[in-house]
Amino acid sequence: MFRRRIYFIRKLWRIIANKRDLMRFIIWAFIRCRYWPKSIVLEIRVLNKVHSVIIRGIDDLAVLEEVFVDGEYQLSGEGDLDGIIDLGAHAGFASIYLKTVFDSAKLLSVEPDIANYRSLTQNLQKFDSAELMNLAVSEKEEIIPLYIKNKASFSISHLENDSDRSYVGNAVGMPIDWFLAKFDVDSRLVLKFDVEGAEKYIYNIINKDSRIIILLGEHHEDLSGIRIHDTVEMLSNYEITWESLGSGRFILRGSRIR
Repeated sequence: MFRRRIYFIRKLWRIIANKRDLMRFIIWAFIRCRYWPKSIVLEIRVLNKVHSVIIRGIDDLAVLEEVFVDGEYQLSGEGDLDGIIDLGAHAGFASIYLKTVFDSAKLLSVEPDIANYRSLTQNLQKFDSAELMNLAVSEKEEIIPLYIKNKASFSISHLENDSDRSYVGNAVGMPIDWFLAKFDVDSRLVLKFDVEGAEKYIYNIINKDSRIIILLGEHHEDLSGIRIHDTVEMLSNYEITWESLGSGRFILRGSRIR
């Protein structure tokens, strides 16, 4: 754990917006105990803008690294877009990044886990027009169980496919076309997804929706049961590139073929 904390300090110090918060972050990382807050609010710099985010622990730090240091959802040259849909928003870090890139776009962030959703509402409160939903993506409207990957609280799925996941509660699941219908934006959307296997329910629908110009997301071969090359074929209306993250996980980036 000590080495893990050192690792995140070295990786994340550049995005912390001021020296005071950097010192608070270092102290928080090393002296967390019953007399010290379990979470901390930090100001981070995103594309020359400053945002306040609440950090609950190592798992949030891992997602911060993915979004703001590794640039998993980095975009360039896409121009103005009208709307952002973030499916599997966790604590809202990808939503913050995308809303900073497309500051005039309408935002819909969807997260099934109630603890993550509470952090999401805090982290996105500065975006007055953002619409937040405590829902899951599923094949149909239904109540679904949620499972957490042991030792990784940011990996929430409703697909229990191995013994390394524990039941954490239920959520209301809705199909992807319901979210698209509820989101009142007529054109030029970016869709980000990290839905831990439920991507198998969304590919055919989003491939047909001409409003979605940009796709960004994590594909999980083990949870979805779909190989990465089959995913590229399913998304035939997009020019798809992908990058392996290891362990059957891939980052997909897609631009709609005009």
